[in-house]
Amino acid sequence: MKNHLTLLLGVFIFGYGFAQDTRFWKKNRNPIQNKNISTTARNTEISQQNTYDLRVDKFKEVLSKCPKRFSSFGPSNVIITLPAKDGKFKKYRVKETNVLHPDLAKKFPDIKSYVGTSINEDNEVVYFSMGHNNFKAIVMKPDATLEYIQPYIDSSKT
Repeated sequence: MKNHLTLLLGVFIFGYGFAQDTRFWKKNRNPIQNKNISTTARNTEISQQNTYDLRVDKFKEVLSKCPKRFSSFGPSNVIITLPAKDGKFKKYRVKETNVLHPDLAKKFPDIKSYVGTSINEDNEVVYFSMGHNNFKAIVMKPDATLEYIQPYIDSSKT
């Protein structure tokens, strides 16, 4: 009985640690009204858009455990969630990928790039980068459409 309890507790802790949910994203209560926000096409006018605040420190903590893309074999154990255009969240297995020249990577260690594949059967691929406090992503769908996830910048305040 003790072994079963230990196994069950271990599975729960393991599952909680690797099944990252939406704890990185906090939905803003008031959607942005009538702003130009990039979604499936650049400069698309959208009347209401879901916006989220990213908890950068927690997100980076999970990303620090990513295996390197071409240095590791098999699927990654690091799973993140990203918001989708429909307001739902999708899960992706991610690996770190090198896009900067090694000298630049040493000079700017906060800038990292990642690639991820959806864990369900929709065959989406996400490419994203994480800077000091900046997150940008592009989701490639099987039907050749693209979705962008990027910071909202209020042009009226610049």
